[in-house]
Amino acid sequence: ERLRSLVTEWVRERVQALEGAEPADLHLKLIEEVEPALVDEVLRQLDGNRLVAARWLGLARATVRKLIRKYHPDT
Repeated sequence: ERLRSLVTEWVRERVQALEGAEPADLHLKLIEEVEPALVDEVLRQLDGNRLVAARWLGLARATVRKLIRKYHPDT
């Protein structure tokens, strides 16, 4: 319920900010904001174990590696 409330507020802010403008790609923008935090927190909780993190995320380990490189290019 808390997550739903946060998403509701996030959408409301974006719609109000773009009032009268062309619709924004909200799905992509939400994913770009949430995905890094999700991946980082799962890895933190699992002591950086990418294989186990991939299982928790429902992703392939290679996908997790790509996401880490995407959001942390200097690591």
